[in-house]
Amino acid sequence: MKKVRILIVEDESIISLKTESILTGLGYEVISIVDTGEKAVIRI
Repeated sequence: MKKVRILIVEDESIISLKTESILTGLGYEVISIVDTGEKAVIRI
């Protein structure tokens, strides 16, 4: 089965890294972490 790809948008680095760790542990693929909505739109 193909992994679900997730883009994390969070401006607190500790929270974003913990979120990435949890999601990766659950089998998701975190493609990127950005800290603003504008960066998220560009990344997509």
